[in-house]
Amino acid sequence: MASSRWTKLSETSVGWYRRVFDVPKSDQGRRVFLDFDGVFRSALVFLQWQFYRPQRQRLRPFRFDLTDFLFYGEKNCITVRVDASLGDGWFYEGAGIYRHVWLTKTYPLRLGQWDTVVRTEVQGNNATLKLSTVVENAGNAAESCRVRWQILDAAGKTVSTTESPVAEVAADGKQSFSAIAKLGHPALWSPEEPNLYCAVASVDAGGNTRDREPGRLRRAHAGFRCGPWLFLERYKHTNPRHL
Repeated sequence: MASSRWTKLSETSVGWYRRVFDVPKSDQGRRVFLDFDGVFRSALVFLQWQFYRPQRQRLRPFRFDLTDFLFYGEKNCITVRVDASLGDGWFYEGAGIYRHVWLTKTYPLRLGQWDTVVRTEVQGNNATLKLSTVVENAGNAAESCRVRWQILDAAGKTVSTTESPVAEVAADGKQSFSAIAKLGHPALWSPEEPNLYCAVASVDAGGNTRDREPGRLRRAHAGFRCGPWLFLERYKHTNPRHL
C-alpha cells in the first residue's frame, strides 16, 4: 500500500510561473536568449503577447530567442506553463521548472551554444589538444575574427595558449574554427587524482573580445582530463542573469 506521503500528491499536474524583469536600453543590438536548464515536462513560454512553440524536453536544456520581442528600457513579463498531465512514467510526475533559468546576452558575433570541443592525445610526457568551436554571426554584415584558447590548470594558471587563423563569418551565418595546443607533463586524470584542465575560448574581432567562455563573460565551462579518454563538461552563456 502506498504511503500517505505519496497518496497526498496529485497524480498529474500543471504548473504556472511568471516573472517580471527589466531590460535596459543599452541591450539593444545584442541577442538576448532565455535558457532553461531543465523543465518537466511540456512547456509553453509567453513573452508579453508572443507565444513560443511548445517544448517537450523532459529535463533537457532548451533555449528561446527573445531579442525581437523585448521592450527595451521597460519591464518585460515572462510566463511559463508546464504540463505533466499526460503521465507516462512509473514515478511521480510533478510539473515544474526543476533547474536554473538564465537570461543570456551576447553580441551578434558569438560562440555557438554547445559547440566547443576538446580532444586529447597523450604520448609519454606530452599531450596534444585538438580544439574546435563554431562562431555564429547574427549581424547584418560579414565579420572577420579569430578564436584564441587558453589552457588553465586546476589552480587557474595558464599552461598553454593557441589561436586559430583569421576567417570571415558571413552575415547570418556560422564558421568553424580549430587549433592545436601542446601541453608538457600533463597531470593525468584518475579516480584517485581527478585532475582537470579548463579550455577558455574567446572570439576576437576588430581588436575587441566579442565572446568568451568560460569566465565572467560567459557561464560556460569546458573541463577536460588528459588520459586514455576524454571527459567534456559544457554548459553556457554570456552575461547571464539568474531569473
